[in-house]
Amino acid sequence: MENWVRVQDLGEGSYGVVWLEKKGQEAVRAVKKVSKANIILNQRELYALKELKEYPEYFVELLGSSEDQNSVYLVMEYIENGDLMGVVKNRQGTDRISENEIKSITWQLLTALEIMHSKNFCHRDLKPQNILVASTSPIRVKIADFGVTKQASDSTQLRTVVGTWGYMAPEVLGFSDAETSGYTSSADIWSLGSLLHFMFTNEVPFPDNRKLINYVRENNAPFPTEKLQRGGASLAARDFIKSLMSPFPEKRLTAKQALEAPWLKIDEPDQISPDPVLESFLPNDPELTVSLPNG
Repeated sequence: MENWVRVQDLGEGSYGVVWLEKKGQEAVRAVKKVSKANIILNQRELYALKELKEYPEYFVELLGSSEDQNSVYLVMEYIENGDLMGVVKNRQGTDRISENEIKSITWQLLTALEIMHSKNFCHRDLKPQNILVASTSPIRVKIADFGVTKQASDSTQLRTVVGTWGYMAPEVLGFSDAETSGYTSSADIWSLGSLLHFMFTNEVPFPDNRKLINYVRENNAPFPTEKLQRGGASLAARDFIKSLMSPFPEKRLTAKQALEAPWLKIDEPDQISPDPVLESFLPNDPELTVSLPNG
């Protein structure tokens, strides 16, 4: 029987390094190594992956796990088309990603967030690098990297400042005028709005503190739509993004409400319809032994 062989480093995620393993000519998988020093974080990620395993069309699938004295190894499917950041950056000019494709991606991500939020999970680091592309024609995406994901009930607010600048909601950064310094899963909705802005423009809407603080704290400050207009976003798309990025968390659409928004109903492309089963790039091999690095 052939063994799994580590062949290529894929990069670093939240508090862990990820590499590619192969066995034979076709079988591939991704392995994420997380130090046991980050025991709480890797427990959260493992728990989230297990809880979301029944939805492989929306989330990177956990195939198994193992551990040694110092580390935990999460064995996951390998998504060979890279992440959404790469797709957007590589498709420019006449081949730029279309609004209908952005609608499809949005539908998929909102459906995934509705599932997560119904289970009281807040991802807390939604960004293009954490959206993996399972298929390019049509574009099918899956949410990945649950290293800072946390589960909290509707009545419990989160308080830790985590995430990636440009995609973090103002209340996560402490810029909100709200009486409480906490935040809820509506922070993911803000992140999604910023992600949509990036897909249209290759930029986040608030690249620095000053612009974000002005938007949050100035009464009736308009949401900046100039870049979206230049990026070809329709009026409906711009209004939709604004509805996700209200400075007031309680005024943002929920994932469930956003799925009913008019923009997603306009010229609805076939690829928006849910696909009950997506072909996996990785066979579900019960053998969970991972190849460990030397030393």
